[in-house]
Amino acid sequence: MIDPESFEIWCDKPSDRELVIALGAMSAFFAKIKAVHTLPTRSVERLRTDPETRHVAPLIEYDRPDLMIFYQKQPILVVEITEHGYTGDNPLQRFARAVRSAELGVPFVHFTPFARTRLDELLYSDIPTSARKVSSRLFEGFLKLSRIYRVPVIGVNWPVNERGTPLKADLNNSDQLEQVFGELIKLIERICLEHSEDIISKTDFRDDPEIQTHIQINQRLAAASNVLESQIRLSVDYGEVTNLIHQPSHFLNLIGENYFKKGKDHKLIAYHAIQKSHVEWLESKHGEMIALPEEPKAIQAALPSEFAHKPWVILYSGYEWRGEPNGGIAANTEILLCRAESGRTIRDKDCFLAVLWPRVFWNPKSARRASLLSDLRATVADDKTAELYQLIANKRVAQQQPMTGTYLFASSKSIGAWREGSTITRVYRTFCDLVILNDAVLLGNHWY
Repeated sequence: MIDPESFEIWCDKPSDRELVIALGAMSAFFAKIKAVHTLPTRSVERLRTDPETRHVAPLIEYDRPDLMIFYQKQPILVVEITEHGYTGDNPLQRFARAVRSAELGVPFVHFTPFARTRLDELLYSDIPTSARKVSSRLFEGFLKLSRIYRVPVIGVNWPVNERGTPLKADLNNSDQLEQVFGELIKLIERICLEHSEDIISKTDFRDDPEIQTHIQINQRLAAASNVLESQIRLSVDYGEVTNLIHQPSHFLNLIGENYFKKGKDHKLIAYHAIQKSHVEWLESKHGEMIALPEEPKAIQAALPSEFAHKPWVILYSGYEWRGEPNGGIAANTEILLCRAESGRTIRDKDCFLAVLWPRVFWNPKSARRASLLSDLRATVADDKTAELYQLIANKRVAQQQPMTGTYLFASSKSIGAWREGSTITRVYRTFCDLVILNDAVLLGNHWY
């Protein structure tokens, strides 16, 4: 007999803990769980050495989930809760957490609106626009993780109102909590009370009818593809990757300059960074930072020989220095496009993954970084002599748009610096075979 009082729940933030405690008003299971904690904001290393949290640390190797449920100190379930229902690639931002949970044989539930109206559109009209659907890549990724690791990885829908925005619940109103979280709680109780022993013994229980119902919903969502072939994911051979390392501006030939000259101005920050990029350092197959060899063949000789034997996917990140959605996009791309169908480890793949991140430098004191930051700040200040300002002005002229402001801001993260130990570096080092920064190329951890 499973005793609810033997469970404990670790929460990422105090607000997550408040929600868990409030759910006790509608769930006898939650009401009986007395050990509900907020995880300290410490490094993974410190959490790993603390007797109180060492059993939690494996689940947060890549990133911190919202809720982690344990039974007798054994991980039973990870739950992500977000009302945002992001569009584009943004729904993928928490995907690395799903991968880590599945790797450890722990079920994962992602609670989010499957389709919702954008709030910025509602600012201009009370009439709901068509709901934006969550990327089908999210559900494709969940299903592949479930197949590989033989554990449920499931998306559950957060209900929305007639305007297409997520239903809200007062934490003191059990009826509202039931309306919003009822389906999620039912699934959590099913997994924890009926299958904790299966999870601990690594027994596959995906044939449970209630689990199957959710899996089938996810299958339908995955099959209804709603994403276009993206310019930020390119399939290439190893020669192209080497050319990109040797001359990063080669990427403009691969993707086409028009990609940067339409849409929002911030895309031109990355374009400007690519134009100026010059790789000076390379992390060799021996784990040493060496000066970049001058010839492409010498570059290949310094890298693992296996790189020449499979195709590659280049994932372009035009974002500033930040963890989301970059890390989740990389994890999802590796699982969906690179990982073998039965690949349980990062080395079990059909193709390799390189991330190009031109707005980030390995050397924080790089003169080129300082120059790019200075030019960005000048652009924000409407200095018409700044190179980036001129790029934006030329784009506006081509699009017959007035130069009424750049809508940009500048900080040290805008042209960032690599920092080992941060969430994004852990994720990139885990899922990418190569990370191509503005001034350096780094290897994934699994190559040395």
